[in-house]
Amino acid sequence: MELAGFIFIILIVSLVLFARSNEKKRFKNGICPECFTKLNLFGCDSGGARGYVCDNCHYIVWVSYSIDKAYEEG
Repeated sequence: MELAGFIFIILIVSLVLFARSNEKKRFKNGICPECFTKLNLFGCDSGGARGYVCDNCHYIVWVSYSIDKAYEEG
């Protein structure tokens, strides 16, 4: 039983790290990966995720982790 709990915890941590990494890759520090222009914040959902859009090519990305905090301040 202890081994199953340990494996479950490792699985959950791995999934969280994968999701954060994937989100960071899609956000690309606030630069559109398709046309390389600045992404603009267009809204927030009820869970606190922020939506960014490229006004040039309409690429959209939603971020829920704090990978965009420095981008918002700068």
